[in-house]
Amino acid sequence: MEMWGCTRNKKAAVNGHYGGRQTYGSSSSASPISSVVYPRNFKYTLGKHAEQFLGYDQHDSQELATYLLDALHEDTNRVTKKPYIEKPEQGEDESDDVAAAKSWGLHLQREDSRVLENFMGQVKSRVQCPTPGCGRVSTTFDPFMYLSVPIPGATDRTLNVTFVPANPKVRMQNVTVTLSKTASI
Repeated sequence: MEMWGCTRNKKAAVNGHYGGRQTYGSSSSASPISSVVYPRNFKYTLGKHAEQFLGYDQHDSQELATYLLDALHEDTNRVTKKPYIEKPEQGEDESDDVAAAKSWGLHLQREDSRVLENFMGQVKSRVQCPTPGCGRVSTTFDPFMYLSVPIPGATDRTLNVTFVPANPKVRMQNVTVTLSKTASI
């Protein structure tokens, strides 16, 4: 199965098994349309390169996606000699656009792959000294491949409550109450 069209013989994180030509199943024809990928064979090959995926333990899908993106990026990285580069800080009079472009250009000197082209971006990070009178601010633009964001849940919860009055002459009632998740009764 050819994933990225990268067939160079490069010894990388996973030795070309994900980024080059590797078959994870069998096919009766040489046509890529009729090839079959068997999950068991793929999982076995994955487990050979990443021990955390050996066996039949349950794994988080984000953990698998993260591993595969990292492995594909490393296997298909077009930069072979990575120079040492210090992370630049945004200058006081420098615009966000200029600082981000400078930071991205330096990042591309070490990393360049189709995974980067499709899945990477930048996040602006601003840290300010909390000491009174210090005034030091550091602003950087950092590359990211994936962002973990919380999936918003409902902010309310609905409860079925049986109201039993203190007065024995008044009948009890079943009431549906909607409250904030953080509320208490």
